[in-house]
Amino acid sequence: MDRKTEAHSTLKARILSQALAPGAELDETRLAQEFGLSRTPLREILQGLVSEGYASAQKHRGARVAGMEAASLRAFFQTAPGLLATAARLASTEGAPEQAEALQEALSAIRVATEADDATAAALATHALLHQIGEMTANPYLRPALTRVLIDYTRLSAPVFETSGKKDRKQLRKLLAQKEILVQTITAQDPAQAAEAMRALWQMAQTRMMARLQPEPLPEEPDETEQPPAPAG
Repeated sequence: MDRKTEAHSTLKARILSQALAPGAELDETRLAQEFGLSRTPLREILQGLVSEGYASAQKHRGARVAGMEAASLRAFFQTAPGLLATAARLASTEGAPEQAEALQEALSAIRVATEADDATAAALATHALLHQIGEMTANPYLRPALTRVLIDYTRLSAPVFETSGKKDRKQLRKLLAQKEILVQTITAQDPAQAAEAMRALWQMAQTRMMARLQPEPLPEEPDETEQPPAPAG
């Protein structure tokens, strides 16, 4: 892998895992030094990230990691379920046998990361699985849209794979089992069941995403103006 390709892949992984937070500046000088590249190829990488939806650029302000504002999240939750189900359905009928092998590889990576409680690795492996499903559609209209959806899907997914007890681990095992069903239905070339499996996976993932987006409220501070009750007597 040459330096330019490695830099492109590394920056995408950092954005997907939120090691580079939404809205973070992508400083050309610092990144060029880090990856041992001149400014021209680094700018080409950033332009590629912008065109793919990983970053945004404004005149005289340089590139920044794509934001996750309320409006974009609303559009994401509106668009993702239908797009994912369509991708699964098309992948089951259009995908080649050798492409299905990549699904199994991604599934194995998800399994290893889940067992290791590695939330970042599990999120990135899930991205690889869903991206491969998109590639299997062979649809030049759907793939760019799915690429954009999967960026936010993955950025929201890292907390989904975090565990804090037996309940979380049980839910993650159910997520893994559903992904196995998804891969089985696509490999079996069953479009209706593949779409249904993807819808079920989305519902499970969305539930955990929303739970992470709605944290428990902070405990209320006691009202210092309230006086303790007078002692009886």
